[in-house]
Amino acid sequence: EVDNSDGPPPSPPPSLLSTATMPVDYSKFDKIVDSDDETEKKKNGCENCGKAEVKLLRCRCKKVAYCSLDCQRKDYKYHKRVCTPAKVQKTPEASSSSSSSEKKPKPQQKPPPPRVSKDDSSEDEDDDEPITWYKHRETKLPPSESSGPSKLAEKPKAEQKSQLGSAWNAAGTWEERDVTKWVSENLDLNNCSTEFVTFVDAKAEGDASVGVIRGKAKRIMDVNVTVSFEALKYKGKLHVRDFTHEAEKEPVQVHLEFTDAPKLTPETAKNLKLALLGHPDKTTVLVEPNAVGAAFAQKCVQHLRRHLLPNFLRLE
Repeated sequence: EVDNSDGPPPSPPPSLLSTATMPVDYSKFDKIVDSDDETEKKKNGCENCGKAEVKLLRCRCKKVAYCSLDCQRKDYKYHKRVCTPAKVQKTPEASSSSSSSEKKPKPQQKPPPPRVSKDDSSEDEDDDEPITWYKHRETKLPPSESSGPSKLAEKPKAEQKSQLGSAWNAAGTWEERDVTKWVSENLDLNNCSTEFVTFVDAKAEGDASVGVIRGKAKRIMDVNVTVSFEALKYKGKLHVRDFTHEAEKEPVQVHLEFTDAPKLTPETAKNLKLALLGHPDKTTVLVEPNAVGAAFAQKCVQHLRRHLLPNFLRLE
C-alpha cells in the first residue's frame, strides 16, 4: 500500500485512459429481434402472417387475432402456452344477486340407497349411509343354539387312513420291531411227517424284524430253523440254514444230523438219508425254489416257503 497523505492521488496509467474514452458501436444490435416481444406488425394484423387488410377474428382469450382458421392452427403450437379464456367481469347487479343466492341455505338431500347386485343378497343393516370402499361391514352370524364352541364331526373309521408303526412314530421316520419269536411260533411243520419220518419239534434262531421307514414297511428275515424228528426209532435233526425273506427265489441249504449215529448200520443210514434228504450218500443238500419231492427235508422247506414266508411278508 502507498501512503498519499502528503500529496495528491496518483494519476491512472495511460493505457486505461485511452480505453475509457473510445466510443462503443451498438449498431450491430439493431437488427436483433426479440422473439418474446410482439412487433407492431403483429399487433395490428394476423398473429401468424401479419396481414391487416382482411377481417381479423379474435381468439377466445381475446389476446390475439387471425385472418383465417389455417393461420390459427399453424400458430396454436406457440400460442397454446398462454391461451386462457378471458374472464367475464360481473356487473354490480349480477354480483348482488349472486351474493343473495349464496346466503340462502341449500336443502339437504338424502343420499341414495346403496345398490345391491342380484347375486349379492346380503343387506347392510347398520345404517342408511351409502356403502363405500372405506365402509366397514360387520358379518352378522345367526344366533347359535349352544353358548360354547361346536364339536367337529369325526370322520368314520373307514375313511381314516391307516398308519404303519406305533403312535409315537407319527412322522414315520424309522421304527423296527423284532418278530423272531413270532417266526419260531408259526413254523407249523406238523404236516410234514412221512411214512418213515415223524416230526417232533421245530425252532428258529436268528434275526427277523419289521421296520417302518418313511411310512413304508420293510420286512427282513435271516433265521436258521432246526427241525427235530424220529425215523425208525432213530432220532436226529435237520438244520435249515440261512432261511431269508427271499427264500422263494433262492436255494435253501439243509444239513442232516443224527443224535444216535453210532447205533446206525451203513445200510440203515443210507435208507434214512434217502427218506430224509432224497439222496442216500449226502448229509447236506440244496433245495431249489421249484423243487418237488417226497423227502422230509423237501417237504419242510416247501411248507416254510408256502405258509411261513407269505404270512411274514404281510406283517405290519
